[in-house]
Amino acid sequence: MSIDLHTSPPVEGGGAILKTFVWQQIAIIYAKLGNVDGVHQAEAQAVLDQLPDTEMLSLAWPYLAEFQLQAGDVEGARQTASQAADMMIVRAQAEHGDVAGAQMGLTAFDRWWALSGRAQAQASIYKTTQAFPDHQAAVRAVAKARVVDGDIWATLEWARKYPYPDLKAFALVGFAEGLLAQQNSEP
Repeated sequence: MSIDLHTSPPVEGGGAILKTFVWQQIAIIYAKLGNVDGVHQAEAQAVLDQLPDTEMLSLAWPYLAEFQLQAGDVEGARQTASQAADMMIVRAQAEHGDVAGAQMGLTAFDRWWALSGRAQAQASIYKTTQAFPDHQAAVRAVAKARVVDGDIWATLEWARKYPYPDLKAFALVGFAEGLLAQQNSEP
């Protein structure tokens, strides 16, 4: 089963939350079937639709890890679970002021991501590397935390050089949010 990502109608108001829930359920169904591409398609559609709380789509990943375990792919299950957990930790570090720790965790994950076959496979499917929402949220949180911490120009340069267009966009959004947070905290 395949979902046409280009025919999804626009959503306004309260319908956006319902549509996010629907994409989450679709992602979970794909995960339970072990269809990684389907999980990414559902996540990509939620991101394309600019829905709120796309991070909730990451709820599909434990189901995918469970499927991988049942199929005997212990290493795949470990990687799936570790990816989601790593990005939640990076995001929490950034949001709670551990900018250096968050940056180190994100850099290590990005290095692994670049070397994994998963990034290349997704690039061929989506014409960009559609990282899962927790990775996008972590990049955004790290960029914002770096700017709030005063590392403005280096953060802008880092964001501009991000190797994947979707993650670059999230880094630049985080950069802008950091500037706003800095401006709002000044007397």
